[in-house]
Amino acid sequence: NSGMTVKELRAALYRAGQTAFRDGALVSAARAGGEGEILVRLVDIADNKAPPAFPFTGKDVIALGVPAGPRVAAALKATEEAWIAEDFPGETRADELLAKASASEPL
Repeated sequence: NSGMTVKELRAALYRAGQTAFRDGALVSAARAGGEGEILVRLVDIADNKAPPAFPFTGKDVIALGVPAGPRVAAALKATEEAWIAEDFPGETRADELLAKASASEPL
């Protein structure tokens, strides 16, 4: 969708993966009457503005003192959602997001 911001498009790219995102770009361009500008924008995002891989695993949560189990998964999910919402911040902010999610009360 050409009305989406770059931040929203990067989130969609992260969630869908590059192949599915590119396929969606082709469909979007076709629906828009084959407008090359839309396709170029979406492919540029896929190729040059792709978000990084999620930097944490359960081991990172456990290292912060969260016992193995469902809280680890909940902390990872909360961290990932916040990380995406903030447009994939760098290491320092990502660490803060992980610490905050890991310190949350059990679900």
